[in-house]
Amino acid sequence: MPQVAARINQDQERWLKEYFRTKSAGAEFILPWAVDTFFRAITMIKQTFTECELKAIIEAHKDVRLQPENARTSYLLLRIADACEVARVHEKYGAARTSLDSKIKSLNDTQSTALMIWAAAYWVSRKSSVAADMDDYIGAYWVDTNSASKAAWDSCDRLRFGLSRIGNSRSRLLSCCRNIPARICVHLE
Repeated sequence: MPQVAARINQDQERWLKEYFRTKSAGAEFILPWAVDTFFRAITMIKQTFTECELKAIIEAHKDVRLQPENARTSYLLLRIADACEVARVHEKYGAARTSLDSKIKSLNDTQSTALMIWAAAYWVSRKSSVAADMDDYIGAYWVDTNSASKAAWDSCDRLRFGLSRIGNSRSRLLSCCRNIPARICVHLE
């Protein structure tokens, strides 16, 4: 079985010793549970956010070091609100702030924590060196692999290309969005 060397603080070490026979036994029990919980939470919220919203969430977690005491939906809301007000990340990526806030409020603490971990992990991953890789990062974890979903994401790419050619005309934009599922289409306020 593969092994991992994790760094823990003194309190965590004490808790592992108190609740398990050894630190190693505790880590062997808890680590797989934490990984399973993370991926279960990510899977449950996969269809919740648009690509634009995910980019704003990733951007909001640049240079952020998550702490256990911040593993709450309320912290994610605060983090996003700050990034939207200060850096205007929702405007940068074309995400509707009200939609983003509403979707985050619907998450439980475990789902919010998984989303924050996923977003912060982008900035420490090998892929984060190139901005274009944000699309790949999102696609690797968030896009379903079924053909209908892939077709919808391809349509979204065509829409983005079309927007660059047609400008800000709302009627043209809405006609382009007609065949794209609402969860992918850019939300207009």
